[in-house]
Amino acid sequence: MHASGRVPDTNGLNTRGTENKGGDGMGPYAVIDVETTGLDWRHDDIVQVAVYRFDGCEWSSFVNPERPVPLAVRQLSGFESIDFAKAPPLAEIKEELLNFIGDARWVGHNIQFDIKFLARHGITPGSDPLDTLAWSRLAFPLQNHYALSDWDTPWQSALHDARADVRATHALLERIHGQMSRFSAELKRDLTRFLGAEWSWWEISEDGGPGASALYHPAPDRFEPRALEQRTVPDTVIDRLGPDGAAQWNMDKFEVREGQLTMARAVDDALSARQILLVEAGTGTGKSLAYLIPAVMQSLNYGERTVVATYTVALQEQLWFKDLPQVQNNLPLSAALIKGRGRYLCLYKTAEVVQDSAVLGETRERRWALATLLSFIEATSIGDVEEFPLHDDMGQALWREIMADSHSCIGSHCPFAGPCFMRRARHGAESSHLVVVNHALLAAHLAQGGVLPAFSSLIVDEAHHFAEVLEKTLGFELDGEDWQRRYREAMMPGRGLLARLSPPPDMLGTLYALRDRYQQVDDMLRRFAERLVMLTAPGEYDRRSVRVTEEIAEALHESGDDTIQHQTADLLSQLVDLGQQLWEEAESGGLAETAIWLRFRQWQQDLAQMAMGLKAWGEISDERVSWWEVHTGRQGTPIVSWRWALVDIAPLVSEKLWSEVKSAVLTSATLSVDGKFDYIADMLGIPRSRRVDLTVPSPFAWDRQARLIVPSDSLELDTPRYWDNLAEVVLSAAIARQGRTLVLLTSHRAVQALADRVRHHLQDYHIRTIAQTIDGPARRLVSEFRQNPQAVLIGTMTFWEGVDIPGDDLQVVVMGRLPFRAPGDPLEEAKLDRIRLRGHSPFYRRTLPQAILRFEQGFGRLIRTKADRGVVIVCDPRLQPGRTRYGSAFLKALAAVPVQTIPKESLVTSLDDFWRTCEHAHTDQ
Repeated sequence: MHASGRVPDTNGLNTRGTENKGGDGMGPYAVIDVETTGLDWRHDDIVQVAVYRFDGCEWSSFVNPERPVPLAVRQLSGFESIDFAKAPPLAEIKEELLNFIGDARWVGHNIQFDIKFLARHGITPGSDPLDTLAWSRLAFPLQNHYALSDWDTPWQSALHDARADVRATHALLERIHGQMSRFSAELKRDLTRFLGAEWSWWEISEDGGPGASALYHPAPDRFEPRALEQRTVPDTVIDRLGPDGAAQWNMDKFEVREGQLTMARAVDDALSARQILLVEAGTGTGKSLAYLIPAVMQSLNYGERTVVATYTVALQEQLWFKDLPQVQNNLPLSAALIKGRGRYLCLYKTAEVVQDSAVLGETRERRWALATLLSFIEATSIGDVEEFPLHDDMGQALWREIMADSHSCIGSHCPFAGPCFMRRARHGAESSHLVVVNHALLAAHLAQGGVLPAFSSLIVDEAHHFAEVLEKTLGFELDGEDWQRRYREAMMPGRGLLARLSPPPDMLGTLYALRDRYQQVDDMLRRFAERLVMLTAPGEYDRRSVRVTEEIAEALHESGDDTIQHQTADLLSQLVDLGQQLWEEAESGGLAETAIWLRFRQWQQDLAQMAMGLKAWGEISDERVSWWEVHTGRQGTPIVSWRWALVDIAPLVSEKLWSEVKSAVLTSATLSVDGKFDYIADMLGIPRSRRVDLTVPSPFAWDRQARLIVPSDSLELDTPRYWDNLAEVVLSAAIARQGRTLVLLTSHRAVQALADRVRHHLQDYHIRTIAQTIDGPARRLVSEFRQNPQAVLIGTMTFWEGVDIPGDDLQVVVMGRLPFRAPGDPLEEAKLDRIRLRGHSPFYRRTLPQAILRFEQGFGRLIRTKADRGVVIVCDPRLQPGRTRYGSAFLKALAAVPVQTIPKESLVTSLDDFWRTCEHAHTDQ
């Protein structure tokens, strides 16, 4: 008996189609799909096989796995146990299946999955299979997702039935063929070069389509900047966001938000009065439109530029794809989005990689990555890494080879300056009233200048992160892995930068001396790194830091390791001098205007900056702190980074930013501590004479929407049963709410410890455990949780903010402990020492405010809309009444949220009572 709407089952019978539905321009093939009891080919079984042949014939059969089929499989496929029980085992239909396939080439979507299952039964392809998953990435490189369910086909509703899957895969195969037929002639030529017989199988005409890849058409940059247009917008903010806003926005469901209107008025006033406004806008305020609308109106009215900076990619994308289009539909706004150099593809470097690729010596994986890259370049208009379709190790390694960077960019002299993706993004910014960037790019502009076009007003969203980003950017870092990559780029035999220079004979002596000195610097830097690794104590964290204090400096001196540092810095300075000498010889010889020599000049100047930074490293100063970090590299070897940073960035930020901008707005959902903004304002050096503070309360009814529960029997972290105790709380909450639980921890070791204790228990209740780093990267895990919230998602500091899971999918947030910063951060220690020397308490001046802001961010994961309901459980005894002097400060930050202190045995009852109350309140409405 089959589920309604399913494809009719041929169950072992051959059915010939009335017409040939495939094979035009392609050799004989057979599309194959299997459905299984699970994902592990070594232990799970096949329950259905289907084949769709190139001549339109189909064959399919259920398979009896000779053991019960799991409920999850039956629910997914829509079939009943009887469908499988009455079917033959695979051994009985094996010969019939092989005869039907014959000599046809196997085709499938993620075909290796099917092959592994079938190979267990002696069923293997006679030639190399064709995977539509890989080919779909090449044909449609800008597609967001590539699962079979992501392609619009007539069989969409019946997927996970093998018969529907093979038809959907066949339809995708034909779409791939049609799309690749439209590739340009140049791209087809290169695909023939890289893919050989695999490409030839498609039998696609060599004639080119209408596309013209930027890689094949270098051109000079002819952009001419123009002044921003001034356009009078007579409306006021109240007109746009007040009671008559619905008519202005042409929106049926326009909602007037008092908090949003209050904030918008304050932003409008600050931009007009040359003030710096700090706004804490509670969750649900609608702060994006509250600052965008007055900013846009001011920019249009005065013909000035406003920069909006965000910390997370998620908010950047929300502004660009959701909020700004809404504004642009109603106001004549020009806007641009710019990211850091490394987010863009460099056409010059790509051309070098493609030209240098010795096809016969490249692995198949590498050739496929290069082929997909070429297709991507022909399809993309922005060259952004977010669009790049290859996210595996090979794809990421290739991106590191071709991404834009400062030390190899030659600007307008580049032969690809015209189509350059990064320059086009910058030109778009120079022609726009509003420019969206991230904190890191804004910080780079302050550090280097010229990164962004001139702007009058600045808006910093997620402003609680801004100081941390500035501290990193305004300091120095020499990363060992980055040094090794640059060294390879310059010294690679036959392909490196220095090998490409090809100077005349009279310059060879200087070039050889430079190469020798570069080798010496590399050797010395490796020796220095090895010594520092030996001086670094092991720890639980992958990245371990050692601050250079007077005691450490003395130890380095006594061991002679400081001599190695000075020798390294001296050799690096000599290398820079030789580079300068070689450049001057190139200028005299008329070579300096060629692209390769201009790249050399950029490389030499980059080394000069590196030499200055390394020379200053290790100096003991009240203004600056130095340290080294040791982390595990991609090859599993220790990598050392040398870093220094300013202890107090406030004076520099005041000089380079606040004195330069006409007005500014800094906003976040968590910006104040105990109702005051001094903590963030003092860190950023915001002048009191220009500062205006505003708190906009959240419109949410926290007393009805949320609860904070503090288990009265929570244990201290160093207690032997701490992890068991925390696991009991997580299990109770997750089982009571059928998953829908987010657990926030403060270290990767904690994630491992908790996941090990809860995973098997939760499986008994069909609840998945999704743990950061163990089960994948953060972004993918959040997506998995949204798709199937019958799970417990466990993460570290990444998850304390930026995770947006509205609705019933997230009902419980568990905090393993209060989010105080882990000890051992050298810059943080230096800041605390500075506060202590000035006679203040480092804990109350800095450590506690930081933890409270992070605590509020973690709590904010729970309630994202007015319809959300949920409970936060904090398993830290320091929040229990009377335990600490500062516990009440955390509770005060959530003043509107009811707090319960109960034993963990009462937890399930409390959760049930809360949701029962919520259901009654919903019914009464």
